[in-house]
Amino acid sequence: MKKYLISVFFPFISIIPKDQTIYVYAFESYRSVYPKKTILVGEIKSKVKRAEIIDKESPIKEYDLRKDQVTVKVINNKGLKVGQKLYVVYKDPHHEKFKNAYIVGEITVVSILNHPFYGLVLTGVGNLLRVREGFFVVRTLESENIEAAYLLKRKGDTYFNDGNYEKAIQEYRKAIHKDSDLVEAYVSLGKLYWTIYLKENSFIDLQSTLQQFRIAWKLKDKFRYNFDYYEFINYYFSSLLEYFLIEKYKKPKHPETLAMLLDLLSLSEECEKISLSIECKMAKGISNFYLMNFYSSESNPEERLKYDYYKQETGLILKSIEEEIYKENYKKLQQFLNGELKESTSYIDIPQYEFVFIKYYYQLYQNLKMPEQWKEIQKLKELLLKHCDLFFTLTKEQEKYQKFNLEILEIYNKLR
Repeated sequence: MKKYLISVFFPFISIIPKDQTIYVYAFESYRSVYPKKTILVGEIKSKVKRAEIIDKESPIKEYDLRKDQVTVKVINNKGLKVGQKLYVVYKDPHHEKFKNAYIVGEITVVSILNHPFYGLVLTGVGNLLRVREGFFVVRTLESENIEAAYLLKRKGDTYFNDGNYEKAIQEYRKAIHKDSDLVEAYVSLGKLYWTIYLKENSFIDLQSTLQQFRIAWKLKDKFRYNFDYYEFINYYFSSLLEYFLIEKYKKPKHPETLAMLLDLLSLSEECEKISLSIECKMAKGISNFYLMNFYSSESNPEERLKYDYYKQETGLILKSIEEEIYKENYKKLQQFLNGELKESTSYIDIPQYEFVFIKYYYQLYQNLKMPEQWKEIQKLKELLLKHCDLFFTLTKEQEKYQKFNLEILEIYNKLR
């Protein structure tokens, strides 16, 4: 049975079937000769000024320059996505045909969600001086590609899950061809190359992974859901860290190395904005540790200050993680660390984190030499030995950790 909505497009009450495609011929101005053929999306139900910080020093501070935010009751949700541009149109109630609508504004979609009163709605922002409640929102015909792109992306996901990587790549590329802003397609393609890299250890696949993730990072404002964004950040961080660990031995003090480290830190900070997960802290701890090491051999005052800053940050983060990791919130992670679960549910490579933890605290251990620090030395030694044992358990018979194993083994032998 079809659901119906009341439309106010006409001077008389008309009934519009929900999700029906309704074409609107909208003119850009009253002088326009040729209208744009668009599709009705929905009706504006509210308009408010967006919450923004006003520049008190602005020479035009007497004007409210904040963007307007509108809530649109969605009639047709096909072809909608976050970050999309839509038109606001005004329909003169004395005209009976849609072609008499005029374009009076443009909005960018911020979110698409279910409202407790209106049902499916979208929120959008723009400069909407001439727009009022009751105006309508439309999309261009080109946005039909968005829905087709999502279908191709989902088809690619099916091939990916079935292990048919060649077919999956084809479908993802078709989806991107349909909609070059479809961020989820770039992420899925990156995850596919990352999966291949983990199986075959091909550096080319790692480079392909990062190529797709870099594009997705530029389109990050177009994610529909925070969970997808969170998952992407962690995949991007893991693959970029892998690339850094391979390249840092070749170019230890190169500007490109520093750029990678700052990108890793940016990813970890972005992770913390959307999640309180301990994995975000782990990522931030790893980033700060390697930034500390990057500046460790520098001698000029500015870079020594950076070394001291990243050293302090690393210590605070690692201490916080050590205190929190045993809480109930991280039960699954702790079960994995105790050997109770065969596979980790963590996005972060736990052995990499353990390596950083041991290396950092061993540096502190070496600096504790005074007799009155004996108790602190013993406590730190016990902590280090516990984490060394955990690291060896997690990396047992795994060739990829061979270099790290040798470094930790040397520390372990000195502690014993």
